[in-house]
Amino acid sequence: MALAVSLLLWFATTPDQLVLELGSESFRQRELSETRLLSWRGLAFPAILRGRQNPSTEIARRCEELYPKILKLALEDRIRLAFQNDPPTWSLPCKPIVELPALSLWKKRSGTDSVSEKAYFAALKDHQDLFLALETDVITLTEKLKHFCQVVGNRGFERITPSELDTLLFFGTVLVPKHDSSKETQPAIDIREILEFEKITEALQASESTTRMFTFWCQSARERDPNRNLLDILSLHRISATSSIALGMAHDAGLPIQLRCEALIAYASIVSQKKEILQLLPFLNDETEILRGVPVPGHPRATGEVQVRDVALGALIRSLKLDPDDFGFEGPFPIGGRIPKLNSYAFVNQASRKAAHDAFQKWLAKNLRE
Repeated sequence: MALAVSLLLWFATTPDQLVLELGSESFRQRELSETRLLSWRGLAFPAILRGRQNPSTEIARRCEELYPKILKLALEDRIRLAFQNDPPTWSLPCKPIVELPALSLWKKRSGTDSVSEKAYFAALKDHQDLFLALETDVITLTEKLKHFCQVVGNRGFERITPSELDTLLFFGTVLVPKHDSSKETQPAIDIREILEFEKITEALQASESTTRMFTFWCQSARERDPNRNLLDILSLHRISATSSIALGMAHDAGLPIQLRCEALIAYASIVSQKKEILQLLPFLNDETEILRGVPVPGHPRATGEVQVRDVALGALIRSLKLDPDDFGFEGPFPIGGRIPKLNSYAFVNQASRKAAHDAFQKWLAKNLRE
């Protein structure tokens, strides 16, 4: 009975009241209020957030110091709540104690359904220190992520777990300030080297949540720095949801013409449906020259030129899995994997080019447009 009374007295004061007591003239009272706030765990989080904005310097300072401690407790409470059912339902049974910014960012990238929520809490459970650092110390976050990548790499990327991959994809799209400028931002971690590893394709396709997270990463990379490296990643993993990114780059007049042609090849690597493949047909009419005097595969002493329509033709043949020899290409034709060099699509002269395009138009009239 005495214990129950003591507990009632201990928790009789609300977190908001305890925050105000952090400004007490009594040092002992201030210290006691901190201890009592920690006893409230995640329930004290909203009061701590408000206290950080308090006009009292002492209250704001103490709330700032309490913030990472209470946040850690709030995270633990949310994880416990998410995993309390067996099997888990992956939906919160009551209004959450705190809606963490990291969860909002996650949902934006991976979706708002139960699959995404399940992936979020799995990542949070396994890598809580990273999510805490995102909220409290960005500089520490970047160092922790570098170490995390190193650990995963040393073990072998082919053995990456779902929560590890989801976490890396997530932080690969979270923008943080650069060390030398508070105005410029960069991804918290550069994961391109990991995504260039072909053996993670199966992991990227393992769940809808991971696929959506990967697609968001690709779109972010396209907006931030569209380059050949991104197209290699698209072509390597062939995730159907990313085809629109490649096609968008192919149509983007603001990009270098060679990069746009490489985007055509990436797109052809991804798509397989007739409706998608037909999106390449308009490029067969583009006679813009992109390379001249380049070596032609299979012709050691010859040079040739490449036009946009030649790359489009090669991309179509690549997508339709046809034999390039049947369409007059001058040399070996690379299929699958990373983006091949554009000179793979070179023709020695106009006659050979015309013969190749005519042969494809005949095949097209007979097969694809029936």
